[in-house]
Amino acid sequence: MIAIGAFTRSSSFRVGALFTALSSAGILFILYFWSLSDDDKLLTEARAALAAERFAFGEIYAQGGLSALTSSLEGRAASSDNDSLLALLGPDNTILAGNLSKLPPLTNDTMPAIVPVSLPDYLREDMSLRTENPDASNLLYDVVTLGNHKIFIARNVEALYSKQKIGRALGWIFAVMLVMIAALSFGVALYVVNRINRMSHTASDIMDTGDLSARMEIDSNWDDLSKLAIVFNKTLDKIENSVKNIKQVSDNIAHDLRTPLSRLRSKLERMDEGELRDEALAEADNLLAIFNGLLRIADVESERQRAGFDNVALHTVVADVVDLYEPLVEDQLVSLTCNIEPVEIEGDMHLLFQALSNLLDNSLKHAKNNCRIEVNLMKTSHRIIIAVFDSGKGLPPREFENLDRRFYRAEQSRTTPGNGLGLSMVSAVTSLHYGKLWFVDNPLCTHSGFGVVMSLPLRQTKAKRPSAD
Repeated sequence: MIAIGAFTRSSSFRVGALFTALSSAGILFILYFWSLSDDDKLLTEARAALAAERFAFGEIYAQGGLSALTSSLEGRAASSDNDSLLALLGPDNTILAGNLSKLPPLTNDTMPAIVPVSLPDYLREDMSLRTENPDASNLLYDVVTLGNHKIFIARNVEALYSKQKIGRALGWIFAVMLVMIAALSFGVALYVVNRINRMSHTASDIMDTGDLSARMEIDSNWDDLSKLAIVFNKTLDKIENSVKNIKQVSDNIAHDLRTPLSRLRSKLERMDEGELRDEALAEADNLLAIFNGLLRIADVESERQRAGFDNVALHTVVADVVDLYEPLVEDQLVSLTCNIEPVEIEGDMHLLFQALSNLLDNSLKHAKNNCRIEVNLMKTSHRIIIAVFDSGKGLPPREFENLDRRFYRAEQSRTTPGNGLGLSMVSAVTSLHYGKLWFVDNPLCTHSGFGVVMSLPLRQTKAKRPSAD
């Protein structure tokens, strides 16, 4: 199983990024209109209205004089919407006409400012609905001099400023919401990716080590991934029980048959010596070896052997195995090379000795005269590597996935001595030590040959079985 290696390549990240991008587009759309509502753009229409009224009153005064101007201004003030404020001022700045009873303090005739303004009662009531304070509003005004008189023209832009404040407040609210949405999206994506990675690693460990007792971690019961982990753990419970039952049946068969075979061998030993007796004894010994091997593998796979783990000088074990097989190597005219580093590991010395013996015995069975066998023991920062390579006839790579199965033999003719349990035992011992086993084609670069690599951790660790509660 391939875990999700990169967070940015996960589907959860992409969904979160897409959601954030859409939210960002919406926020940018709002911010665009917010930028249009700055002071200059906000007052463009009001300035244009002031300019139009200034021009209109100037034309009226030029054509009809003061009386026409007064009449027009009174009519305009009476019919004007409540955003327009007008006042005709005499030479002494007294208000002669318009809808103002008192002029506000004039600060700048081209810029809006918050100024106190006294409105007529008929305007005050409606103005209070448009502004927070009808007696102090933002006014954009202009003063036009016509002869000895002046006209005060103003537009109430308080409503525009109120809308601007609301727009800016909404902009900040949406900006905060965007940050919260982005953080939530990426937080959920990170949580999902981490959970999937952990589940994937657990499943990979189960496949690599064959340890069906490992279980998915369950953080809670509220999310779908936890529910999936619960279902997966229940499935593993069923599979583990089924495998245990199958193993128990095969172990019982092997155990029950070993006893009559032992009796049969004892009876054969009491027979008169002869070729038939010797052949029968050899077959009985072979059958007993098969059943003993099955029981030994079952005992290793039950993990009871871990209780006897101790500190083992692995380089000494490898050297002892090489010394044991050295006479056979010389008899077969095979070249044996060893590269052994001092390594210590926590494990079962006898099982490791048997596994290494099986590997070296397997190489000797398939090595011809003048072939090479190479035994390597090395240590990395986290792993211990045991490798046994030979330059024999080798095996097709398509056979590799079946080599650690019980009774499997790549040689269909089965003429080579053996019962197909050697590599099964090696695989069981490797799993017992939380290691990994793989096979190599042509390891010595001689156009043929076969290699077995055992990779063991320096420190044995095992996944805990979490509760489904």
